[in-house]
Amino acid sequence: MPPAPEPSFSLFTSLRYDPQLSTSEQSNWQLWSFKSDSPFYMLRYHRDRMLEAALFFDWSAVAEKLAGDAGGNSLETTLLQEVQLWLLARKSHGDVDLETKEKPLDKSPLKIRVLFSPTGDMQTDITPVPQLSLQALFPPTLDLPPESNSPEPTFTLTIDTSSTPTSPHTLLKTTHRPHYDAARARSLPKALLPGTAHEVLLWNSVGEVIEGTFTSVYLFRGGRWVTPPVGGPGVLSDDKSITRVQGNENAGDEGELRSPFGGRWGHTLRSSTSAKVEGMGGQRGTTRRWALRGGLCMEEPIEVATVKVGERCWVSNGVRGFGVGIVVDRLT
Repeated sequence: MPPAPEPSFSLFTSLRYDPQLSTSEQSNWQLWSFKSDSPFYMLRYHRDRMLEAALFFDWSAVAEKLAGDAGGNSLETTLLQEVQLWLLARKSHGDVDLETKEKPLDKSPLKIRVLFSPTGDMQTDITPVPQLSLQALFPPTLDLPPESNSPEPTFTLTIDTSSTPTSPHTLLKTTHRPHYDAARARSLPKALLPGTAHEVLLWNSVGEVIEGTFTSVYLFRGGRWVTPPVGGPGVLSDDKSITRVQGNENAGDEGELRSPFGGRWGHTLRSSTSAKVEGMGGQRGTTRRWALRGGLCMEEPIEVATVKVGERCWVSNGVRGFGVGIVVDRLT
């Protein structure tokens, strides 16, 4: 029997455009922005992730567009133009901000879905999103108040009923996402907490948590907040360039940078079982990378069997920032 054809897909990332970031000291740090007054949430990290995927899949036209600070600045300029065109189109239709009822929408935050084809063609999908505080985007700590239900949860979490097989499409962000759709369909909550979004905790073939279907996850273990280590086909180096790993099943980077930095727990020691399985982690989430570099969490494998109903944790992504989640029973 001939092998199944490769799925058709695009590379993509979803990021937040938020005018308040233009004046935020946090957002202006050169490590995650290309411009000092950038309104984009961690754009450099989004670029890095798309570049890593382009190099892995040998999409040279995409890699050439994104490489270096020149590629990053060009991407930011193009995205700013896309936002302005979107705003002009909304104004011509008389659209107003759904929360403030004011027109125009110039100060409204937006979700921008950036997609690249193998030939380097870029497409954007833009939609309004709710306002968030800067603290939700750049939390000073992940510590939760003891014996308290605050902050209020923004996510209802369920644990997937089945493992998710590792593939390039679980390690890199592409539009080939049937594994995520399947997890969400089979792991519904008995009850959705008021005002929350549903998320599913995924786990791999050796019973380790890897991520959510659209978020990075952080759980409290051993007196500290930890996030699952990532495996994968690429290595991000200290100079922010990305090199492809070839011919060595143990060469995958378990973190975001080869050199230790303040707050880093170090390269995670994996079990002898999981160390033999290539790419056992999930994706290099942009907010996850920020939290690791800032010392808000450490990398450590998390056995899915240790995650209990009622446990509070953190989840994050490049549009919603950071929020608290609570694990609940599944529907079945």
